[in-house]
Amino acid sequence: MCEKALLRIKRVREEIPFNLELVDITHFPLLKERHGLHIPVVFIDGKERFRYHINEARFRALLVSREK
Repeated sequence: MCEKALLRIKRVREEIPFNLELVDITHFPLLKERHGLHIPVVFIDGKERFRYHINEARFRALLVSREK
């Protein structure tokens, strides 16, 4: 599941550059407790935007709208 999400993120990143931080929740007990099996979770500017699946068009739109 995470691999598919990462591929979509990287594809969008080729068009719209942005900083990407990957966090392995297994190293952070609080994050593991909070997100557990609800991964991947994608945050944009500190706000949770996607869980489980990433809609590539919506992801792209969110990135473009934050540039304005």
